[in-house]
Amino acid sequence: METSLEKRRKYFIGALMILILAFTLVWIQQQFNQGDERKAVALVGAAKTAQGGTVGDALVARSASRSPDCKSTITSSCAGTLEVTCRTDGELYRFAVDLVRNSVHPLDEPTRALMGVGVHPAHSIQGDAG
Repeated sequence: METSLEKRRKYFIGALMILILAFTLVWIQQQFNQGDERKAVALVGAAKTAQGGTVGDALVARSASRSPDCKSTITSSCAGTLEVTCRTDGELYRFAVDLVRNSVHPLDEPTRALMGVGVHPAHSIQGDAG
């Protein structure tokens, strides 16, 4: 028959295993999120403009430091959608990125102008899905 101490030890080990599993799942999800964020920024940089260049080249050309600051935020993990914002010398450009469809959509007027896209917000620019 089990003693009280043995039962407590089993409960402690079980609880410890559940905590380790929970932390591992959170860490794995964070790794997936970081990968998606990197892919979204790369997809924005590789997206073609109406003029034939890439958005990345256009952003670099508009940045005096030649290094635009781009950050991504996951809007839906399940749908694979993110919002990428790029700042170049005071100007902010916002992109909606769909990782499933490998598409980049401008979200505001400065971004539409950067991409050479008309005013119609549903216009999509396909990225290079490497």
